[in-house]
Amino acid sequence: MVFILCLENSHAASWYVEPSSAGSNNGTSWSNAWSMATLNSNWATVQPGDTVWIAGGKYTTSMQPGTNGTAAAPILVMRPQGTDSVPTSSPGWSSSFNAQVLIEPSGSTNNNSPLMYNSNSGNYMTFNGRVANGIRFYSDSSYNSTNQNGGPYGALDFGYGSGGNNNISFNYCEFSGPGSTGTSGSIYVLNFYTWNGNNYGGVSGLLFSNCYIHGGVAAIASEGLSNSTIENCEFSDIGSDSSSYHSNCFQIENSSGNTFRYNNVHDWQIEGFFWLGVSGTWYIYGNVFHDCSNASARFMELASGSNTSSNGPLYIWNNTFYNIPLTIFSGAGGSTGSYSSSNSCENNIFWACGGVFENFTATEDYNYFGGGNAVEGTGKHNVSGSGATPFVTASKTPTGGSGSGAGDPAVTAFEIVSTLGSNYPRNLGLALSSDGYINKDLVGDTRGADGSWDIGAFEYSTASTATPTPSPATVQDVRFN
Repeated sequence: MVFILCLENSHAASWYVEPSSAGSNNGTSWSNAWSMATLNSNWATVQPGDTVWIAGGKYTTSMQPGTNGTAAAPILVMRPQGTDSVPTSSPGWSSSFNAQVLIEPSGSTNNNSPLMYNSNSGNYMTFNGRVANGIRFYSDSSYNSTNQNGGPYGALDFGYGSGGNNNISFNYCEFSGPGSTGTSGSIYVLNFYTWNGNNYGGVSGLLFSNCYIHGGVAAIASEGLSNSTIENCEFSDIGSDSSSYHSNCFQIENSSGNTFRYNNVHDWQIEGFFWLGVSGTWYIYGNVFHDCSNASARFMELASGSNTSSNGPLYIWNNTFYNIPLTIFSGAGGSTGSYSSSNSCENNIFWACGGVFENFTATEDYNYFGGGNAVEGTGKHNVSGSGATPFVTASKTPTGGSGSGAGDPAVTAFEIVSTLGSNYPRNLGLALSSDGYINKDLVGDTRGADGSWDIGAFEYSTASTATPTPSPATVQDVRFN
């Protein structure tokens, strides 16, 4: 087996793409680089284990993957750097290629999303921008029309004919709509409505790591996302200036087995997680949700009229919620079915938020309330804050700033103070897991290292690490101690 893998990798090829084709346009070197349109016509040439190097610059044609890698030999789509020996030694190399890759097709001349899946191709593929926002997929305001399956476009769009796509990773990529200001159209930044002509085929095994996802009416719109992980990403600027659109940060239906961890989410307009219908297991832990963009925003809501009584289980652990005006858990005014009784909400900080448990009837305990929030729920270990902020800093813009991308893993805003006591979050949490994933905080510090778990997204530490330590994983096996 080792011999076969080595033999396969020894034949891996490199292909080269520039904003305009060069030389003989066969993709074999920078001097003979493909354009994006030529790459789309020649995906069959790219074999498992190959690398497609994308030079920095602006591309006005969308990328439409048309081949598959394998589990043993995924296809890599990479932005080159000056320290890479392979692309820098290829004839025609220029240091100018080490720049942001901007894929921004013009809606008037090329009415497609920047990264568009319209078949069951592009599986076992990794897109890596190498640095924060290294590859940017941008949908401009001309995408206010509908796509092939009757829905809005996305910066990443699983369009008509897609379905069953799987095992695709995105690292250090930026996905962007035009933002809420002046936006009257409906843009889903990540669009997983995989209509294939007969049904929603779904998409599974996706990984978004260190990405920046912003702009548009929804950051994620999903019908059938499963067994996927979104980690160390930043989400912001989700909304619309048009009353015709109801903006939800995450619009979810029939999606299960997903992990949402260590993310920085801020400036969304209405719902955070909006459950349109029944969805299964979600692990939501180690995140900071803060500073909504208007007084109507909330963290989670069940859609009115949907069969939502069996949503979950949702495991909502060790998150920090700050300045969220309305309820954290809502059920469309309390008029629809309740959240699943198997849900769990533990070790979370709720500071300067609206009501928390409007329609949440499940396990809730070891949560911390303050900044105007009285203790809610029935958990006997819930904690009332002292009145003083429990954070080292609590600001609208965490260190690194809005738009820094990569989830800014070195964020220091909302780290907790060192104070020990019955009215502070340090050492008052419940130990939930020892599996190497749940027991890390947003910056990779080990929970309980000083004896007990802390409440909130951050474990108290005198010297937080700069980079998260958990390894990416698309499927979580979560066990309680």
